[in-house]
Amino acid sequence: MKTMTRFIILNILLAFGFQATAQTEINLLAGHIKKAEKSFYKFSYADAIRHYKNALEETPEDNDIKLKIAESYRKLNDPVHAEEWYAIILEDGGQLPAEAKLHYAEALTSNQKYDEAKEWYGRYMDEVGDTNRGSNRLAGLNNMTGFFKDSSFFEIHAVNVNSEGSDFGPAFHKNGMVFVSERGESVFVQSTFNWDNTNYLDLFYSWRDEEGNHGQPIIFNSRVNTKYHEGPLVFYDDDQRVVFTRNNYYKLRARKSSDNVNNLQLFFAEQSGDSWGNLQPFKFNSREYSVGHPAISEDGNKMFFASNMPGGVGLTDIYVVYNQNGDWSEPKNLGPLLNTEGSEMFTSLTGSTLYVASDGHPGLGGLDVYRVELNDKDEPLSVENIGFPINSSKDDFGLIMNDAQEGYFATNRNSETSDDIYFFRYTKPTHLNIRGKVISQRTGEVLPKARVNLSGTDGIAQDALTGLQGTFSFQVPWGADITLAANKESYVLVNEKSLLADNAAIAEREIILEMRDEGLILNLTVVDDSTKSKIHEPALRLVNVANGKPINPIAKNDSVATYQLEGGASYTANARKYSYFTNSIHLSTKKDQFGDVSKEIPLEKIVIGKAIALDNIYYNYNKASIREDAKVELDKLVKILVDNPTIEIELDSHTDARGNDKYNQDLSQRRAESAVAYLISQGIAKERVVAHGFGEERLVNRCADGVKCSDEEHQENRRTEFAVTKF
Repeated sequence: MKTMTRFIILNILLAFGFQATAQTEINLLAGHIKKAEKSFYKFSYADAIRHYKNALEETPEDNDIKLKIAESYRKLNDPVHAEEWYAIILEDGGQLPAEAKLHYAEALTSNQKYDEAKEWYGRYMDEVGDTNRGSNRLAGLNNMTGFFKDSSFFEIHAVNVNSEGSDFGPAFHKNGMVFVSERGESVFVQSTFNWDNTNYLDLFYSWRDEEGNHGQPIIFNSRVNTKYHEGPLVFYDDDQRVVFTRNNYYKLRARKSSDNVNNLQLFFAEQSGDSWGNLQPFKFNSREYSVGHPAISEDGNKMFFASNMPGGVGLTDIYVVYNQNGDWSEPKNLGPLLNTEGSEMFTSLTGSTLYVASDGHPGLGGLDVYRVELNDKDEPLSVENIGFPINSSKDDFGLIMNDAQEGYFATNRNSETSDDIYFFRYTKPTHLNIRGKVISQRTGEVLPKARVNLSGTDGIAQDALTGLQGTFSFQVPWGADITLAANKESYVLVNEKSLLADNAAIAEREIILEMRDEGLILNLTVVDDSTKSKIHEPALRLVNVANGKPINPIAKNDSVATYQLEGGASYTANARKYSYFTNSIHLSTKKDQFGDVSKEIPLEKIVIGKAIALDNIYYNYNKASIREDAKVELDKLVKILVDNPTIEIELDSHTDARGNDKYNQDLSQRRAESAVAYLISQGIAKERVVAHGFGEERLVNRCADGVKCSDEEHQENRRTEFAVTKF
């Protein structure tokens, strides 16, 4: 924002400490240095750069000259060349003073070199401490995504009034706008401003048609425009009055400060026919400091402005005054929540919201526009960066907005030497419309006469009854954090819905709430048979025995599945998990019609080589044939093998101690082979089962040779076991 920066004399007075140096050295330096210092002191930065560069040809190692070249480019708001010269100093082994480190970081930010900018903001704060200007800018770079959250709600485009020079400072006026321009079409003899050899600034008016196009700009008014700078202004009292910024030029006389600076002042004027009259200076104008960039209430009783008057927080601060019986109150500084060590300027007022440009708060680079919410005492409640695309890495400022959420702002994002005016429209909704249905989870049918409750932040509470189509609707403030729930007789809510009402660039959301019939609810858990701990993520299958149809869970986490069951029915629940034996349980709802039931399916861990006894596998004395009662138990083993198709087993048979050892060994082998043959006859692959007879080698009680035992005790030793050999 080259033009804005050289126009806003507020910053000229704070020329970073080089002025004092220039004043002390001016008599010591000769030739080009003397001319450069003189130009710099007189704010003729374009001339200063030329003289400094001539001097540098004579003393190419002089980093002080390079620093002043960098600072001169900074004064001209040319971050590309400013960064280049700061970098040259560092490349040549020089050091940057603390303030130059800050300015280098700002130039890097403006040039979108954010990682490097972070480093130099950090170096600046390491040297001077944790200043709010450094920490604020660093905080902005660390949270860049936050500046883009509302970007989809903005429409922007350049306005067709822009010229080759700078155009900025728009103000609404009579179906169009008045703005500041250096296009050089003044009614006065045009001269150039010595800062950068550009034209002085005047005010122009452009009418806007219904399609939003602007007509050819014309000089606003000769009573307001002078041969000096006229700048940001604002109209009030139904466009019959204006307060505008101007260099200290009043009654055909320019007045300068003790430092020979023509500062900015505010002036009031009234509509008088086709012209403007009754020109009056603001009570707190001063030769020694600047006041400008006004924002005023429609009734003219409250005005905000920017100033570098003594006692402020930073380079330029925002103040407020009140018109009390025709006299302005003492200016009140809006305080450190808004005002920083940097510059706050270019104010505008929409309702109770103040818009301000600042280079001291977290931002994208250069000047950014901020939304400042005020309380009833005009004290700032919050300061929020308005974000991209209004703000960019360059200077963005002078935003005005009407009640239709549209307006103008100025930016130098597309030029290193001039500013342009952009139109914008803010399309972010003020409310979110919520529409939805309540349906049955089981059938998918809509549920009429369901009560839907909405609750949220800031005490939001609404409810609605669904109609015949099961529909409901609500409207909530944009940005509210809300929850939706439903209730209906004989139904239970399956899913609450929570949402933040600004999570999409749309003004309407569709919500589906599901409910289930209030019946018998089964909570099924799979546990380790030994430890009783829950087994996570098992494979579960629940089947209605009557029709063989599987039942899908209505809810599920990694260890518990919830099912809705019908009364008077039978079910089989099957559970699988790698490294466990599959198991099933049977369930009946013939007695239970409503309520919650919890069941566990125990799974036994598969241990290679662990013997597992088959109960009631008995053989007649001295026989190897399978008895009918033994088939019942072997059928259970068949089921285990079918349910666990990857396991292979060894089937072991044992005898009691009666008879000689060899006979018992042969007998047990025949018995094992008989059992295996039975399994194969039931469809088990022979490769999965191996028979092994152990005779009387592994007795389970005292009944060894020579020990008198009962038939029942001998029967305990005549047993069949199996062990998993592979899975």
